[in-house]
Amino acid sequence: MEALLARINLDGRQEAAMKADFVKAIRYYENQGLSPDEIRKRLDPANLGYFYYEEPDAWYRLDNAAKIYPVSMRRTWLPMFRLSAYLKEDVIPEIVQIALTFTIRRFPYFAVTMKRGFFWDYMEETRRRFIAKEESRRPFSVMNLSRRDTPCFRVIYYKKRISVEFFHILTDGSGGLVFLKTLVAEYLRLLGVRIPASHGIPDLNEAPDSAEWSNDFHLAPKVKPSSFAGARALQIAGSILRTQPYQILHFILDADRLHQAAKDKGVTVTALVLTYLFFACKASVRPNGKRKIQIQVPCNMRKYFPASRTLRNFSMYCILCFAPDDLTGFDDALQRISEELKAGSSKDALVHQMTAALKLVNSVKFIPLALKASLGQLFYPFFSDLLLTTTFSNLGRVDLPEEMAPYIEQFDFILGTTLQNRVNCSLITHENKAVLSLMKATDNPAFEERLRELLARDGFEITVTGSESHGFHHSISED
Repeated sequence: MEALLARINLDGRQEAAMKADFVKAIRYYENQGLSPDEIRKRLDPANLGYFYYEEPDAWYRLDNAAKIYPVSMRRTWLPMFRLSAYLKEDVIPEIVQIALTFTIRRFPYFAVTMKRGFFWDYMEETRRRFIAKEESRRPFSVMNLSRRDTPCFRVIYYKKRISVEFFHILTDGSGGLVFLKTLVAEYLRLLGVRIPASHGIPDLNEAPDSAEWSNDFHLAPKVKPSSFAGARALQIAGSILRTQPYQILHFILDADRLHQAAKDKGVTVTALVLTYLFFACKASVRPNGKRKIQIQVPCNMRKYFPASRTLRNFSMYCILCFAPDDLTGFDDALQRISEELKAGSSKDALVHQMTAALKLVNSVKFIPLALKASLGQLFYPFFSDLLLTTTFSNLGRVDLPEEMAPYIEQFDFILGTTLQNRVNCSLITHENKAVLSLMKATDNPAFEERLRELLARDGFEITVTGSESHGFHHSISED
């Protein structure tokens, strides 16, 4: 224990709590019959480095995407997302806590708290005991960022699931997935599984690379910026309920079947799922004059800038717009949606947006933050949510070391609530499970019921799970 305390320099209560974490882990290992030498090896205090001993002195400017999030947040709402890994055995609380304690020091740019500057918010490193908690509240409960050392993420577990919820100021889905994979890999190592530092999982004993917290929006070449202006979108029917999220649904599909269906149509999986979503929207929107169904699709810019190693936000967006009356034959709509997606997610189109975003940030950089926040809260719903019917984010296939894959059942990825949209949609794939998740802010079931009908019509076998496993229960009607 002396070797442990020699690497901790926290306040009295946090230091005592971290010491208690190690005592609980030791007792767990002893009950499992591990030898003292094996326990010392797994819980070696050297794995802490001096992260918890040295005084934090680093701070980080927000990346271009992150700068909009603090000025748009409310006391009861933050832009967030959640990533979860489902193991094949129940999570052991004592071990996931140690895994987090060892993992976070490799990601110091996530071990931060948000601070208010005069012109912009910024992130400041904090030293504290980061806590893995059993899930007991609804997903996306608001983080109290007014507290001095509140982290911008939380780790929670429930039965076989380990989840991380991120305030979007920290990272995007790709960066968040690296953190989750690393955390789960360290958890498995503590259970005796050898997991190599590969497939995007960094070595925890290597020093962080400054490129991991780079603001890579500056990689965009100088081109004429595009416009952010847009028309208001049709909204899905149903009142936005005060309790959010009202419902979370996971449609679990055969990934090979989904991939083959897209291949047979000559389109990508993203285009195919987008088409299902457009038709589900058509069945559930309230017609309103000339307004259209408008779906936003985040695009990972790392594929266009392969030199980028940033784990911060590095995504741009394309918006696809179709009037309900233009969505007639499914195959015809699929081809048009595929073409629009290719054009809107091309490097050229997204680079023009990056330039526009940089121009926007530069145009307001000398406006005091208090005024930015007031304007942001006033106009954010009109320049963001109301321009969209929904968002669909496809995080793709999770790449894992072969030593790790046998212990993982599936992943899911959930976009948090917005201020105006009734549904957000996301997709993530592991091995042969594609999990299409819906975050609902309304009790109107029209969207998910139509989506289920369309998938079943095309021969997909669907398993629907969700809200009950998150501690609350609502379900779509059964056949």
